[in-house]
Amino acid sequence: MSNNHNASHGSTDDTLILIGVLCVGIPLLVFGGWKIGKVAIITITRNVYGLIELPFYYLQLFIQKITGSNAGYLDFTTNAITKLCYPDPNHAMNPLMHCTANLKVVPFSFYSENCIFPTILIGALLVGWIWYKHAINLKYLPDTRYVQEHDLESLIGELGSYQPHLRYIQRFIQSNYATDKGFYRLLLSPREFIKIHNLVYGFRKYEIENAEDFDDFKGSNSPKDDAYPLLDQSKFEKLMMHQLGQMLDKPSNLSDGEIILYALFLPMACATDERMSDKEFKKIKAQKDMLLHYFWDKAIEHLTSEKAFINPKNYEPREFKYFERKRLQKIVERYWNHPVAKEVFSKHAYVRTALIALIYKTRTLGVLAPCELRWLRNYDRTLWALVQNVGRPSVYVEQLAAFSHYTSEAYYHRRKISPDFSYGWNGLLESLKQYRYADPHVYLPAPPKANEITVN
Repeated sequence: MSNNHNASHGSTDDTLILIGVLCVGIPLLVFGGWKIGKVAIITITRNVYGLIELPFYYLQLFIQKITGSNAGYLDFTTNAITKLCYPDPNHAMNPLMHCTANLKVVPFSFYSENCIFPTILIGALLVGWIWYKHAINLKYLPDTRYVQEHDLESLIGELGSYQPHLRYIQRFIQSNYATDKGFYRLLLSPREFIKIHNLVYGFRKYEIENAEDFDDFKGSNSPKDDAYPLLDQSKFEKLMMHQLGQMLDKPSNLSDGEIILYALFLPMACATDERMSDKEFKKIKAQKDMLLHYFWDKAIEHLTSEKAFINPKNYEPREFKYFERKRLQKIVERYWNHPVAKEVFSKHAYVRTALIALIYKTRTLGVLAPCELRWLRNYDRTLWALVQNVGRPSVYVEQLAAFSHYTSEAYYHRRKISPDFSYGWNGLLESLKQYRYADPHVYLPAPPKANEITVN
């Protein structure tokens, strides 16, 4: 406390000393300079200011000659010549070369009074120049050029040349498409997921089965509904097998979407190796930035080249036509047998569970946000959901399988060939109990039509 007080007190003293030095030092400097170099100061000032006043001096002589008057109203504009120089009358046309004033006896007050007009002119020119430069800055400096009102569309257009994702958004405006249906809908909630995939075969009355259920029921602001859906587990497992994908084998077996993500995340995960050289580490970081820009460029190229690419009614994943698979596969093959990669692959049996582990490892070097890969959403929703899920406390059901199996492998610290969807199954059932089902029939399969009923 006392140290802070002393520091504050010392800072105040320094400020007062500086003010005192300026108040005393500047006048002493001016006074000393005037006493020592008065003649030189007046001579230089008289010549410079005299050149500025010459047009007014000649104008005054011209008026005197024509009118016969002394044109005294122009005296203010010629004082540096007529009083500080006091030219010889016989050489009136060349006054500055024939000065007769005795500069040694000129007092400071007389000197300053007769320098006012040129000083005003110089000051006016400086102010004009500063204003001119300020106007240029307002026009060309980015900080001021962008100070203008924007709506969302004009702002995207303004910044699109600098940000690749904005160039993409310029050509694909999400608000033009429905967010509750079609391929470009938002990622599904658990309730939407079971409805779309017809997983519900009935409803069961909600009952408090244990103390945990009782605590949830008692503490909830919106009590659980009277009924919750029953799911067809065999249908659920078929969906999960599709989400989980293939087992991990070699780079050539990866799908086009998977090879893109492995090319980005596998080298970055390997960069966590402390034994890696600084040169290789920097190379991987630069390659990551290059790939992110490359992905956006190819996604924009695809978007602008194929009109049929934007089709909300087509629910199938899009092909990665414009991405150079061979180039990306070479990157993956280069790091496939790296010690860090081998360690990850030894603990995960499937391509997508290993990918989750690689993304987690990559993020120990810094955040690689999902928005950097937002273009992926328009190609493969399952892979996009996988990237989105990493690091979330709860996961999107459109990629529930890989995270369920990954959780099991992480728990047992080993590869598991047999798919384990128990975590996903239990989590989905529990989350479904948090909803109300005002119209349960909309979740049930439609009854068969009369002409579809067969009699045995």
